[in-house]
Amino acid sequence: NFREGWKGADAASIVALGSADGTAAALISGNIDALVGSVEGGYAMQQQGRARVLFAFGDFVKPFITHAIYATNALQAKNPGALRRFLAAWYETIAYSDSHKAETVKTIQPILNMDPDWVAKVYDAEKPMFPTDGHYDPAALKIVAKSLIDTDQMPADTDVSRLITEQYLP
Repeated sequence: NFREGWKGADAASIVALGSADGTAAALISGNIDALVGSVEGGYAMQQQGRARVLFAFGDFVKPFITHAIYATNALQAKNPGALRRFLAAWYETIAYSDSHKAETVKTIQPILNMDPDWVAKVYDAEKPMFPTDGHYDPAALKIVAKSLIDTDQMPADTDVSRLITEQYLP
């Protein structure tokens, strides 16, 4: 029984459609009834009157992780200093955005190409999910690992501790 009351294996069919633009086009044209996508993409379609955001995963999956920073093994081996500097700058940027919402919205508005009021909604939805120091909640990591296993994106015997490191954090 799904959260929204949908029941049975035939309640929803999952179809891979490729890019976010292609998926949005399929929704707008009526070729699909719903999609899973980014909050900003959903709000953009809602602003245009083409779709409506029903819910965000963070509304009912708690704790929820949606943002992560990845580095190749090669970068970690060859230039750990650059990685440390990048992460320090990243978390400084996150701290700034926490206390400067208006400036942050103004900066990202042309990138998202949305009305500033909608960009503020994206900020309000996404900002709390950005880690402020690189340390992730172990319970949230377990949820992510379970979802990757459940969707066959990761073998069940994967040692998740080998996929995450805090050694480059400021």
